[in-house]
Amino acid sequence: MSLRQRTIRSGVVLSVLAGGAILAAAGIGELDRYFHAGHEFLESLWLRKGWPTLILQFIGMVIPASLVLGIVQAAPAVLVWWERKVSAHMQARLGPMYTGGWHGWAQTIADAIKLTLKQDIIPRGADRWVHRLAPVLAFIPAYVCFAPIPFGRSLAVVDLDTGLLFVLSISGLSVIGIIMAGWGSANKYSLLGGLRAAAQVVSYEVRTSSPPGSL
Repeated sequence: MSLRQRTIRSGVVLSVLAGGAILAAAGIGELDRYFHAGHEFLESLWLRKGWPTLILQFIGMVIPASLVLGIVQAAPAVLVWWERKVSAHMQARLGPMYTGGWHGWAQTIADAIKLTLKQDIIPRGADRWVHRLAPVLAFIPAYVCFAPIPFGRSLAVVDLDTGLLFVLSISGLSVIGIIMAGWGSANKYSLLGGLRAAAQVVSYEVRTSSPPGSL
């Protein structure tokens, strides 16, 4: 099968999967009604047993948060597989297409195992606290960005009128983690690499404008 035929087939497969996901989301509807129904059932059962209501309130917060966090965890796995699949065709690097047998479905799992098994090496002379905190500061903003995003009418961590500005500002904090990773390694080449990566991230966020009448 030629590269063009594989590309067309992959496009059809991705379209079918995306269409199925959209139809499933439309059929399920908003998630808050299911949470409310489950909470009402649990509350009635809890009150009949006479158990402390404080524990019920705690469970009512933990279960929705855990389920939403699970969705946030699962979404990148599908998006990474999609990105690797499309990039494999664009760059004629079809390795990710064969992992697992069917359109490279196991490539994300293989990447996760590879990253988990990597040895954590702290360079000699590096600042240990900065070196260890760098990936944390680069990782946390990605999760915090989901705080103002509603998964239903009442399924949002915070209700902000400036949610978009919040996401844009918090997502920019990952640059600090990138710079810390280069600085804390006590290596000038790593520092230059961190500054270069930070410059690339910031370049997407800095708005450039031309003086009036220059165009």
